[in-house]
Amino acid sequence: MSQIYKSPKICIVGCGIMGLSSAYCLAKYYQGADITIYSKDVPPNTTSNAGYGIVFCRSYDSKMYSKKIGEWSSETSRYCSELLKNPDNASKMGINPVDGFLVMTKKEILEVEKDPDRESIVHSPSLRSSCTYFRECTPGEIQDKFLSKNAQFDILLDVPKADAQFNNLSFYIYGTFIIDTDLYLLWMQNEMKNMVERGQLRNFKVEQRHVDHLSDLCNKDFDLIVNCSGLGAGKLVGDPLVSAIRAQWFLIRAPEITNLYYAGRTCICPRPGRVSLGSVFQWDRYDTEIDPVVTKDNWDRAKSLFPEIQENQILGEYVRLRPGRRGGARLEFERMTGHGKSMPVIHNYGHAGTGIGQHWGCALNVLEISKAVLLNGKSKL
Repeated sequence: MSQIYKSPKICIVGCGIMGLSSAYCLAKYYQGADITIYSKDVPPNTTSNAGYGIVFCRSYDSKMYSKKIGEWSSETSRYCSELLKNPDNASKMGINPVDGFLVMTKKEILEVEKDPDRESIVHSPSLRSSCTYFRECTPGEIQDKFLSKNAQFDILLDVPKADAQFNNLSFYIYGTFIIDTDLYLLWMQNEMKNMVERGQLRNFKVEQRHVDHLSDLCNKDFDLIVNCSGLGAGKLVGDPLVSAIRAQWFLIRAPEITNLYYAGRTCICPRPGRVSLGSVFQWDRYDTEIDPVVTKDNWDRAKSLFPEIQENQILGEYVRLRPGRRGGARLEFERMTGHGKSMPVIHNYGHAGTGIGQHWGCALNVLEISKAVLLNGKSKL
């Protein structure tokens, strides 16, 4: 007979936003649970700490994203909206509302509409639901945010001049959130520690350690393992679809930039005390040295919209490897065997460059799967 666990002992592998949000979501539901996180890297040194923090999801491509990206991002957006009902607490958590602008060529919009493997927020209700609002810009907004700056759209969008003529462009404005992950990850850890003190959790701890193979954890006395190991999942569970997506960007001091901008590969993202400028999306590239060609490309595209920014405003330039997975994120149940024992595992990894935007929707999905395994006593899903 299958056993039912109401106060389970849970192991999370990974301490980025997927690991911590999964842990926190499970902790809120399973009163008296014992939760342990194993991770090679812990905040503030995770991939999530370096992320832009954007909840908005502008596109879907079946080669790199799960079909559920819109659903997961929408849940995260709703969660952030709820948190903002308590502004003081939201501020402590690092949840910041922002208005964003999106520029696309009409040619790209048409190409995406005809491609069955891609979707754009322009035509996708699912992706639009990841915003608090989404509409076309008014002429006044276009003038204020772009034309008054003499924007060079061919450089900004990295397209031929003919495609970048004003009549060939579409402009949109939307509402979304920027999450300061330095604050947010720390808040979730502290909140689970507080839950232990309040008697809501039996135990919570983060242990900085490397796990070679997920099956090695089967000889522990855990009731459930949640695999949120990001890029490390490739080796951890032998997933050949996992690969690095290299990113490179600047951080600058520019308090006058208060809106989020997306245009082609260009992303200009205001964050507390700094602005991120970039980026690149380079599959299967694992080097982490600064590439001077990318440096010039990122800087030129940013200056095509904000010509006033100067090099003395640069706070730093960075390279990180995002956890990509061909075909999209893996969020599913598996019963794993190791050391002669069987262990229920929920995989939650491979979210590419949009994990922060999807994290709470994914955490809720992890919780739902866990209920079927731990509360209903099912051995398979």
